[in-house]
Amino acid sequence: MPSAVPESHRISPDGPQERTLHAAAAMRFGPYELDLDSGTLRKFGYRIKLQPKSFLVLRALLQAHGEMVTREELRAQLWPENTFVEFESSLNVAVRRLREALNDEAQDPAYIETVPKHGYRFIGVLEPPAAESMPYLLPAPFRDSSSGFGTPTGFAPVPVPIVPGRNWRRLLLPALAVLVAVAIGHFWWKRSPAMAKPVASSIAVLPFADMSPEKNQQYFSDGLAEELLNHLAKTPGLRVAARTSSFQLRDQSADPRAIGKKLGVATVLEGSVRKEGKRVRISAELVKAEDGFQLWSGTYDRDLNDVFAVQDDIARAITGELKVRLLNPGSGSVPQRGISAEAYNAYLQGRYFYERRTRDDLSRALEYFQQSVKLDPDYARGWSALAWVLITRGEGAEGSTFEEGYRDGRAAAERALQLDPGLAEAHAAIGRIKRGYEWDWAGADAALQKALALEPQNSVVLLGASSLQASLGHFDEAVALNRRAVEIDPLSVMAHVSLGMHAYYAGQQELAIDAYQKALAISPGGPEAHYLLGLVYLEQAKPQQALAEFEKNHPNSERAVGQALAYSALGRKKEADAALQQLIHDYQEQAAYQIAEVYAFRGEADHAFEWLGIARAHKDAGLAAIKGDPLMKNLYHDPRFAVFLRKMGLPA
Repeated sequence: MPSAVPESHRISPDGPQERTLHAAAAMRFGPYELDLDSGTLRKFGYRIKLQPKSFLVLRALLQAHGEMVTREELRAQLWPENTFVEFESSLNVAVRRLREALNDEAQDPAYIETVPKHGYRFIGVLEPPAAESMPYLLPAPFRDSSSGFGTPTGFAPVPVPIVPGRNWRRLLLPALAVLVAVAIGHFWWKRSPAMAKPVASSIAVLPFADMSPEKNQQYFSDGLAEELLNHLAKTPGLRVAARTSSFQLRDQSADPRAIGKKLGVATVLEGSVRKEGKRVRISAELVKAEDGFQLWSGTYDRDLNDVFAVQDDIARAITGELKVRLLNPGSGSVPQRGISAEAYNAYLQGRYFYERRTRDDLSRALEYFQQSVKLDPDYARGWSALAWVLITRGEGAEGSTFEEGYRDGRAAAERALQLDPGLAEAHAAIGRIKRGYEWDWAGADAALQKALALEPQNSVVLLGASSLQASLGHFDEAVALNRRAVEIDPLSVMAHVSLGMHAYYAGQQELAIDAYQKALAISPGGPEAHYLLGLVYLEQAKPQQALAEFEKNHPNSERAVGQALAYSALGRKKEADAALQQLIHDYQEQAAYQIAEVYAFRGEADHAFEWLGIARAHKDAGLAAIKGDPLMKNLYHDPRFAVFLRKMGLPA
């Protein structure tokens, strides 16, 4: 395989446009890393097959990042002088195979743009890989959270892993509503391995304080901080702590050293908002986490209609202070210009209520998002926000059926993408629908690949991609993706819960236990981790411990499923039968898949397949987790199981 191109090498020394190439041992873009010495292409640490000629094309395009490479220049790279080859068709084949390796589309490219009749251009985000840039390759069972990239999530909520043996649609909301990380979070971090010193170009954006006279502008203060967080995240080389983690530190004393240690960042941005009528005063301060030294501060008095300009001013000042080049100012994560202040205000209020996740708060969030897009039908982020709240309410059977939630959510997400094709969160919403409801695995992969190309360090997108890999039975890849999401968002309960589930499927039981215990340390009142921890103990043949975990839940379908499983494992048949019948009586409409799991665990295959058929007819989202489900192992050798997987489009 050819070696890396020297610094002095020029693609076309005889051509009219000479170009000096940047030399590097490896180059990183999105989830991919290309080793220029060996010609190895990896995606999240896993090797991707790449033909030699396609490698040469990719190398040339990467080294001329952002510039067009002509077809003649590529010919000089791919074939020695005087080599006889059908050049046009051979180059087309090499480019086509390259696009296949990158899951790129010629008509809507994320990486390789065709310049008709002239050449090609690499348009993706190129980042130089650091020693820590591939944390998922390290062998430690659970890495220190300071070692990964940090990029905030966009609007999208953390994708909910479809967990076996539970009615996840109805029971997610109470679990997510409890996100307490004050003293418990401190306890967890004390248990974590010692952190490496964070790199200088890393930052956490704390929620801004509401200094308004009536103290009724917290939603606006949170929204401003989140917009700044999203803006800064588009800076190459700058690691930004995710919103889920940084916003959990709202009520803690502003000790930069403690914050820097918990989130693995070198700098902290904090500020305040004072809003009166149509005027707003925004103060912000950037401090060095190590010693609290002030690096920059600014105060802005503006009309509310100028709030986007304020965000840009602050973001430019900070990135300038950190000496980091701004990336792609036209990205969808940068606030849109031209929207009305009223529409934006409604969006921020919807965001505030959406994050709280109670039933009433979701209803209020829906109202505000609907108001936002009514006030400004061209506000893409408003449509994307509306898509997510519709999906979430549909999954929780809140105010609409499962089918209605996904149908209306898809329409809103598609509208968002019509207005702004660069919204990663909207692509992730489409991927979630295709995976969890439509079982369109190829379509889900295409949507999530697009989202990853746009925001490769977004923990929401990474969790979506992780869940898809698990659905397809690629559990090691799911764990690798999930590890990275945890490193980006170390205080996210759902990131740890998802990691535990994927580790459980991968047979990594100790990692699963560790992940669930971390989730419980952050949110002790969350029942979901207790149920999932019980499943791991069941797999480890510890049914009494499993039962103890299951019974820590309040009466709900998770507790009913857990008791039916644990009593069966303990040989307490009378109690097991009673628990199963109660489960069927109370939850048959929502938990058909979980009932099938219990029957499979008991070895009653006929009943298990009967309920799998019911689950399929109901479009039960739990079926997205059937591949490799440990509770289904008694069915693996039954010919009907392979037939059922094929009906769902999954490999048998």
